[in-house]
Amino acid sequence: FYVGVCYDQGYGIKKNIPSAFEWFLKAANLGHRDSQYNVGFFYGTGELVRKNHTKKIYWYSLAAKAGLTDAQRDLGYAYFMGEGVKKDNLMAVYWYKKAAARNDDKALYNLGLCYKHGDGVHRSPRWAKYYFTKAIKYGHRDAKVQLKEMAVHVKTKK
Repeated sequence: FYVGVCYDQGYGIKKNIPSAFEWFLKAANLGHRDSQYNVGFFYGTGELVRKNHTKKIYWYSLAAKAGLTDAQRDLGYAYFMGEGVKKDNLMAVYWYKKAAARNDDKALYNLGLCYKHGDGVHRSPRWAKYYFTKAIKYGHRDAKVQLKEMAVHVKTKK
């Protein structure tokens, strides 16, 4: 994994993305969760390899099940959008909650949106506000916009 990072970032060696991918893939096949996520990311973006959401999901799933927060959040997003898997808002919420339990600002924000709109959960302004507020605490700027929008909506209903 660390050799892959060196090639990917050019740390102490000339940057070489094909070599980075090769090293990440070796580590991923040995069960290294960060490498599994990186390989999935390559397949998700189409950088170096042909974009393949099915392969992205395979690698993200391994990393997510091993507890990697970024993989859990991004797997949730894939389920929400139906990228490489059948669209499933319940599974999206499941994976968002896993990442949110580790205070991932993006997962917290996404959960706020799910509760705001009733995607995979019962619509709940109270829970939406809770997750948006927590997302702000951990640095998500767009959550402030959502809270303001919700406040304006409440005022206009009265």
